[in-house]
Amino acid sequence: MKTSNNHRCLGFTIVELLVVIAIMGLLLSVTLPAVQMARESARNTQCRNNLRQLSLAVNAYAQQYEETLPAYWVTANQRPWENFSWRASMLPFMEHAYLYDQLQFELIPLAEENFENVSQLVDVFQCPSTPGSPRHIRQ
Repeated sequence: MKTSNNHRCLGFTIVELLVVIAIMGLLLSVTLPAVQMARESARNTQCRNNLRQLSLAVNAYAQQYEETLPAYWVTANQRPWENFSWRASMLPFMEHAYLYDQLQFELIPLAEENFENVSQLVDVFQCPSTPGSPRHIRQ
Protein backbone atom coordinates (compact mmCIF):
# COMPACT_ATOMS: atom_id res chain seq x y z
CA MET A 1 0.00 0.00 0.00
CA LYS A 2 1.32 3.31 -1.03
CA THR A 3 0.50 6.47 0.82
CA SER A 4 0.37 9.70 -0.96
CA ASN A 5 1.83 12.83 0.52
CA ASN A 6 -0.80 14.96 -1.14
CA HIS A 7 -1.49 17.41 1.68
CA ARG A 8 -3.47 20.49 0.90
CA CYS A 9 -3.13 23.56 3.17
CA LEU A 10 -6.38 24.77 4.63
CA GLY A 11 -5.52 28.50 4.39
CA PHE A 12 -6.48 31.25 1.96
CA THR A 13 -4.61 31.88 -1.22
CA ILE A 14 -3.49 35.37 -2.13
CA VAL A 15 -6.12 35.57 -4.86
CA GLU A 16 -8.92 34.62 -2.48
CA LEU A 17 -7.72 37.19 0.04
CA LEU A 18 -7.61 39.93 -2.62
CA VAL A 19 -11.13 39.04 -3.77
CA VAL A 20 -12.44 39.29 -0.21
CA ILE A 21 -10.72 42.64 0.30
CA ALA A 22 -12.13 43.94 -3.01
CA ILE A 23 -15.66 42.87 -2.05
CA MET A 24 -15.34 44.55 1.36
CA GLY A 25 -14.06 47.74 -0.28
CA LEU A 26 -16.97 47.71 -2.70
CA LEU A 27 -19.49 47.26 0.11
CA LEU A 28 -17.85 50.05 2.10
CA SER A 29 -17.90 52.41 -0.87
CA VAL A 30 -21.61 51.71 -1.36
CA THR A 31 -22.59 52.24 2.29
CA LEU A 32 -20.39 55.27 3.06
CA PRO A 33 -22.55 57.80 1.13
CA ALA A 34 -25.64 56.50 2.92
CA VAL A 35 -23.94 57.05 6.29
CA GLN A 36 -22.91 60.58 5.26
CA MET A 37 -26.47 61.35 4.15
CA ALA A 38 -27.80 60.13 7.49
CA ARG A 39 -25.33 62.36 9.34
CA GLU A 40 -26.24 65.41 7.26
CA SER A 41 -29.91 64.67 7.84
CA ALA A 42 -29.28 64.64 11.60
CA ARG A 43 -27.40 67.95 11.35
CA ASN A 44 -30.27 69.39 9.30
CA THR A 45 -32.76 68.32 11.96
CA GLN A 46 -30.60 69.90 14.69
CA CYS A 47 -30.38 73.15 12.70
CA ARG A 48 -34.17 73.23 12.27
CA ASN A 49 -34.60 72.63 15.99
CA ASN A 50 -32.24 75.53 16.74
CA LEU A 51 -34.23 77.81 14.43
CA ARG A 52 -37.46 76.72 16.11
CA GLN A 53 -36.07 77.51 19.56
CA LEU A 54 -34.82 80.86 18.33
CA SER A 55 -38.20 81.75 16.82
CA LEU A 56 -39.93 80.79 20.07
CA ALA A 57 -37.51 83.05 21.95
CA VAL A 58 -38.21 85.97 19.57
CA ASN A 59 -41.94 85.39 20.02
CA ALA A 60 -41.59 85.36 23.83
CA TYR A 61 -39.53 88.56 23.63
CA ALA A 62 -42.20 90.23 21.51
CA GLN A 63 -44.95 89.21 23.92
CA GLN A 64 -43.06 90.65 26.87
CA TYR A 65 -42.09 93.90 25.13
CA GLU A 66 -45.40 95.07 23.69
CA GLU A 67 -45.20 93.17 20.40
CA THR A 68 -41.88 94.69 19.33
CA LEU A 69 -39.00 92.66 17.95
CA PRO A 70 -35.53 92.91 19.45
CA ALA A 71 -33.34 95.70 18.15
CA TYR A 72 -30.44 94.80 15.88
CA TRP A 73 -28.06 96.42 18.37
CA VAL A 74 -28.68 96.43 22.12
CA THR A 75 -27.06 99.76 23.01
CA ALA A 76 -26.80 103.11 21.21
CA ASN A 77 -23.16 102.62 20.20
CA GLN A 78 -22.81 103.16 16.46
CA ARG A 79 -19.97 100.77 15.67
CA PRO A 80 -20.81 97.04 15.58
CA TRP A 81 -17.70 96.02 17.53
CA GLU A 82 -18.76 98.36 20.32
CA ASN A 83 -22.22 96.87 20.61
CA PHE A 84 -24.07 93.71 21.54
CA SER A 85 -26.16 92.07 18.85
CA TRP A 86 -29.81 91.10 19.12
CA ARG A 87 -28.63 87.65 20.20
CA ALA A 88 -27.80 89.06 23.62
CA SER A 89 -31.46 90.12 24.02
CA MET A 90 -32.58 86.55 23.33
CA LEU A 91 -30.51 84.92 26.08
CA PRO A 92 -33.10 85.19 28.89
CA PHE A 93 -35.71 83.61 26.62
CA MET A 94 -33.52 80.62 25.75
CA GLU A 95 -32.61 79.43 29.25
CA HIS A 96 -29.39 81.44 29.25
CA ALA A 97 -30.45 84.12 31.72
CA TYR A 98 -27.35 83.42 33.80
CA LEU A 99 -25.18 84.53 30.87
CA TYR A 100 -27.36 87.59 30.21
CA ASP A 101 -27.10 88.62 33.87
CA GLN A 102 -23.29 88.47 33.72
CA LEU A 103 -23.03 90.83 30.73
CA GLN A 104 -22.22 94.45 31.46
CA PHE A 105 -24.07 96.37 28.76
CA GLU A 106 -22.59 99.72 29.76
CA LEU A 107 -19.22 98.40 28.53
CA ILE A 108 -18.31 97.30 25.04
CA PRO A 109 -18.59 93.56 24.35
CA LEU A 110 -14.84 93.08 24.00
CA ALA A 111 -14.07 94.79 27.31
CA GLU A 112 -12.11 92.63 29.72
CA GLU A 113 -15.13 92.26 32.03
CA ASN A 114 -17.32 90.96 29.17
CA PHE A 115 -14.86 89.10 27.02
CA GLU A 116 -15.20 85.67 28.63
CA ASN A 117 -19.00 85.82 28.56
CA VAL A 118 -19.35 87.07 24.98
CA SER A 119 -16.87 84.45 23.77
CA GLN A 120 -19.05 81.58 24.92
CA LEU A 121 -20.80 79.70 22.14
CA VAL A 122 -24.52 79.23 22.65
CA ASP A 123 -25.63 76.04 20.92
CA VAL A 124 -28.87 77.53 19.59
CA PHE A 125 -26.92 80.06 17.51
CA GLN A 126 -24.76 77.37 15.88
CA CYS A 127 -25.54 75.39 12.75
CA PRO A 128 -24.06 71.90 12.97
CA SER A 129 -23.45 71.87 9.20
CA THR A 130 -21.12 74.87 9.41
CA PRO A 131 -18.91 74.25 12.45
CA GLY A 132 -16.22 76.54 11.07
CA SER A 133 -18.31 79.69 11.39
CA PRO A 134 -19.22 80.13 15.06
CA ARG A 135 -21.84 82.68 16.07
CA HIS A 136 -21.16 84.58 19.28
CA ILE A 137 -23.55 86.91 21.11
CA ARG A 138 -21.30 89.88 20.32
CA GLN A 139 -21.68 89.54 16.54
